[in-house]
Amino acid sequence: MALTLDQIEQFFEARRLKYRRESDRIVAGFATKQFRDENGRSGLAIVIRPDEGGKYLELIAPGLYRSRDCEHRGALFQALLDVTVRTKMIRFEHDPSDGEIRCSVECPIEDGTLTAKQFHRMLDCLVDAIDRWHPVIHRAMTEGVVGFEPVAPLAVVPD
Repeated sequence: MALTLDQIEQFFEARRLKYRRESDRIVAGFATKQFRDENGRSGLAIVIRPDEGGKYLELIAPGLYRSRDCEHRGALFQALLDVTVRTKMIRFEHDPSDGEIRCSVECPIEDGTLTAKQFHRMLDCLVDAIDRWHPVIHRAMTEGVVGFEPVAPLAVVPD
């Protein structure tokens, strides 16, 4: 069964989360404790988009970091890879044309369905991982040091 934007909206409404529906996607904002964008503002945007006719789902946090002017690119990319190996589901992506670094979770739906619990697990994982690992990534970018102490404890996903 193909996943639709209407189904994703129902997941948001069941949790009373705010979102904005666009033509082919849903955009939602989330508060963060540690993550700050390049202008020092907390919070991040997540774009949720069914793809391949509803057989594939993408959750993307665009524009988290920029590598273009980073003095410590080697440390930045090492930190991104080290975080990825320590965190379930997420992956970081780099666009070499403009230096944008985003984080995503992707899920094949194919001929199955997606439950609200599965959807929220992916969404929570993405938001929590970005917030949890921001100090590590920011330090790598600004100081050239890849260190994992101290890192916020893992969030427990309630049943």
